Amino acid sequence: MMPYHLPPLPQEIIDSIVEGLRDDKNALQRCALVSRHHFLRPARRHLFSAIKLYKPLHCQRLLLVLRSNPEIGHFIRHVIISNVQLLVQREEITVVNILTFFPYLQSLALSYIFWDTLSTELTSILYSLFRSPHLKRLSFIGVHDFPLEDLGSLTQLESLYLSAMDGMRQRSYPEAPSPENIKGARGQLKSLEFGMGSMRSAKSMLSVLGHPRSRLGFSQLTDLSVEVVNLETLNIFHSLMQAAGSSLKYFSSKLDFSRWPGRMFLQIRS
Repeated sequence: MMPYHLPPLPQEIIDSIVEGLRDDKNALQRCALVSRHHFLRPARRHLFSAIKLYKPLHCQRLLLVLRSNPEIGHFIRHVIISNVQLLVQREEITVVNILTFFPYLQSLALSYIFWDTLSTELTSILYSLFRSPHLKRLSFIGVHDFPLEDLGSLTQLESLYLSAMDGMRQRSYPEAPSPENIKGARGQLKSLEFGMGSMRSAKSMLSVLGHPRSRLGFSQLTDLSVEVVNLETLNIFHSLMQAAGSSLKYFSSKLDFSRWPGRMFLQIRS
């Protein structure tokens, strides 16, 4: 009797099967072993979609994987880089080499980094990623000494998150731009969030966006979140809402009344 072979499944069905397992790492790893020609690539697309760079040993292993399989870098869409100033020079070069493998990165988060301590090679590759047309979300958490006005040229960004950013640098931008100036910018920013400890960066950010040289603006902003800790941040929140105008659909504010000197009333008109 001749052996009976099942007809091969269309690749679209295989992709749908693997897509349904995207949150199950163990299942994806097993799928990758089923077939090099049909299951390996869609499984890798999910297994390597997000990575975090912070441990030297993990970085070294990842670099070896990327050098042996460069295509994996095309699947990486979300990257978190944390505490890289703790790396010695040789290990920092490893991070630099890893970042060259991400041509389609969509989301980048930097956390607890002192910008001035990074090597020229690392800041150069990070700036290249910041300016990538594929990058849509940028998050800064506890990043110190970053030149704030450099964000003003990232017109491709759709989402910006700043938290604990009181150490951000600002050069010579004006202090009080008008909402009209901000509206005139040409950016695509749709979501903006200022987290805890970012009051000074919020004020500086408003100044940067309102500067005539800035091309990152609020004309398409639909989501806004600001932590309100005093009257100054309340005024910033109000200015941001004015700048967004009719485009704003969702907004939220976290009020910390324990830090306010007296009873305050917040009135928001839509």
